[in-house]
Amino acid sequence: MKRLAALLALLTAFAGVARADSGRALGLDELIDLSAEIVVGEVVSSTSRWQGRFVVTDTQVRVEEELKGSPPREVTITQPGGTAVHPRLGAAVTTQASTFTTFTPGEAVVLFIDRQRNQRGLVGAQQGKLTVAPAEAGKARALAIGPKKLRAEPGPAHGAIDTRGMTLDELRERVAARRAGGGQR
Repeated sequence: MKRLAALLALLTAFAGVARADSGRALGLDELIDLSAEIVVGEVVSSTSRWQGRFVVTDTQVRVEEELKGSPPREVTITQPGGTAVHPRLGAAVTTQASTFTTFTPGEAVVLFIDRQRNQRGLVGAQQGKLTVAPAEAGKARALAIGPKKLRAEPGPAHGAIDTRGMTLDELRERVAARRAGGGQR
């Protein structure tokens, strides 16, 4: 019972950071509009720690480009969950949160960031992180996750249809258009 109460308190404490609308699918325009900052960057590290009675994970991301807002050169995203040594027990304790998003050092990402109570979190939980595919010579950098478009493939496989994800350039244009059109916070 105490564990359930602690879990409910954890979810309440991070409701602002994870945003209440993280339980429903957000469109790209909503992600843009709800974000205080949107950055393109590289994951540097993730570490878990105790914050009061809860385990949280801080992920440091080196900002390579700002699409919205004025973030510092490195941002720290804080989210509930992770594994950290309990300060009194001296044993590792793992907590899980349904909104937890995994980050890998070296990963290229686009982050839709919300700022609450001196902490940065992801807008829409996992929806606030897009992975950027590695650059290939002569090709635009693609977003591995995100809006998809159907397209017909030219060439030997006449009429073949596949999906193409949004490119980083297309996302830049979309963010700029939303900001110019008054769709910013």
